[in-house]
Amino acid sequence: MVHISGRGPGCSPPPPTALSASSPELLVFSAPSSVLVGIAFKLCGYSVYNWFKYYYIPLLFQGLILVIITYLQHQDEEIEVYENEEWSFVRGITQTIDRKYGFGLDTIMHHITDGHVAHHFFFTKIPHYHLIEATEPIKKILEPLEGTPYGYKAETNYDFFFKYLWSNIHLDYLINKSKGVLQYRFGVEKAAKAH
Repeated sequence: MVHISGRGPGCSPPPPTALSASSPELLVFSAPSSVLVGIAFKLCGYSVYNWFKYYYIPLLFQGLILVIITYLQHQDEEIEVYENEEWSFVRGITQTIDRKYGFGLDTIMHHITDGHVAHHFFFTKIPHYHLIEATEPIKKILEPLEGTPYGYKAETNYDFFFKYLWSNIHLDYLINKSKGVLQYRFGVEKAAKAH
């Protein structure tokens, strides 16, 4: 059997060169791509406007929300970052934050937002629909560590977009808090002013 490229089975095309820019290999790639673009336009009613409206804009919005939520779960002025010699699985887990976002986002995201600490402890063992149940015992275990970097951290962020912007401005770089332990400059300076 000869493939569309003119080669038999098991023959891979040669690597592209400047001389082969308009080679049959390029046509082999462009044909299926053109078909996929055609199918996409057919499904969207033959309209670039509809493609933007029903595909691209929702994709951008979903991507933005996902980036914001993921960033905020792992970033805060109190968060510590550990170098190799100081890092342990449990120390790393306690540096995540459960955040309630409201507006139905917690439910839509299967409680990965407000059950994030439990997700990190049991990510291979527990489905997301049990994260809230698992969070309660974790809170009780971490309660005695309240006020230390290893205590349970939770926040309500109905203004999560502004919190995200604030964090991007203020959490600019990490500095040594102690040997092998780093913290954002803003958090270290804030703690120093409090004392």
